[in-house]
Amino acid sequence: MGHLEGLRLDGFAKFNAPAWLPRRWKSPDPLKDSQARQLDWGLRVRSLSDMIEEDGADPEEVFERIALDKARLDKLKISPTIPSGLQFDDDDDAATATG
Repeated sequence: MGHLEGLRLDGFAKFNAPAWLPRRWKSPDPLKDSQARQLDWGLRVRSLSDMIEEDGADPEEVFERIALDKARLDKLKISPTIPSGLQFDDDDDAATATG
């Protein structure tokens, strides 16, 4: 019909790579889900991006929002605290969590 005139086909593969995730429902026990994710992350058997995608979010957008939040908190001199009982397997993880 002439509506796509000038559209180049060399970028077709880039735009024809949809990612489909089926609808998910909230767990009846989010605490256990959170603990399982923490264990999976600690064992390095799942990536943070995979966990974010399972929740139906885009990892890049989540990381950008986290960086914006951190910058805003730093500007206001607010230091989030780590919940009691949360343990990290090395100093790098603890430093990342506390900023």
